[in-house]
Amino acid sequence: MSELPSKIENKILVEMTTRQKKIYAAYANAAREEINKILTAGQYQQNRLKIFATLIKLRQICCDPSILDKKYQNESAKLDALRDIFGDLAGSGHKILIFLQFTTVLKRIKAIVEKIGLQYFYLDGKTRSESRVLMTQKFNEDTTVNVFFNFFKNWWGWFKFNSSRCCYPP
Repeated sequence: MSELPSKIENKILVEMTTRQKKIYAAYANAAREEINKILTAGQYQQNRLKIFATLIKLRQICCDPSILDKKYQNESAKLDALRDIFGDLAGSGHKILIFLQFTTVLKRIKAIVEKIGLQYFYLDGKTRSESRVLMTQKFNEDTTVNVFFNFFKNWWGWFKFNSSRCCYPP
């Protein structure tokens, strides 16, 4: 890996909006009660997937509450922060990797990228193996492509994203 530049890490902590915090707290309290009942009843094994799904929903609220509540729109601290990052990115020539787990968040992020006018690649489970390698190479070489969307389940360590300056895992 000698051809890779040194890693520079900047963590951007994003605090949820007031509305997000309220939704998160309400859901977390209800989830805590439900999980405590399961654990107290000694039914962890039978309910592992339910507990996991509950934790995933908490992550979704952190990314974008509209995933769970369709009436909730246009207020997501992480998406607002990402919008600012993309705005800075637009004129800088830097590249950003976005690792996603939720397709609904992807749609919102893609809309932001398209509105700003950034070029991007999108890789998901339907992308053929040969195309994945070509997309990665083109992303590294083409200065006009700034963003690469990749779902977590499609990540393999052999992709070399050595031209990226930013990585955003929501």
